[in-house]
Amino acid sequence: GGVGEEPVTCKLRIDEDFQQLAATGSLNRYKSDVRSSVATALGVPIARISVTGLAAGSVVATVQIMAGHGGASPYGLAQELCRQASDPRSPLRQPSLIPRAQGCEIQNRGFGR
Repeated sequence: GGVGEEPVTCKLRIDEDFQQLAATGSLNRYKSDVRSSVATALGVPIARISVTGLAAGSVVATVQIMAGHGGASPYGLAQELCRQASDPRSPLRQPSLIPRAQGCEIQNRGFGR
C-alpha cells in the first residue's frame, strides 16, 4: 500500500429504509455513521474512508477507500469490506456497526494492485 494509489469505490447495500432516513432528515448523520463503521471494521483511520453518496434500494452507500501510509491497499480493503458485508459474524455486521449490511460490489480497481 502506498500514497500513490487511486481510491477504490464500493457500493455497500444495507437493509434500511432510505425513504424514512430521507424523511427524518437523517441521511447526513447516517452517512457519517457508515463512514465511521467502515473505518472501524477495516481497522483504518477514518481519513481513508469517504461515503460519497446514499441511494435508495434499501440503502446503497457509495464508499470510497483511499490509499494511506502502509497497511492494505485500497483494493485489498475493498475486498475485505465485501467479505465482511456477506459474513454475519464479521466486525462490520456487529450490532454497533452495520448489522444490516447485505452485500457489496467493487466499482473500480484503482491502480497499483
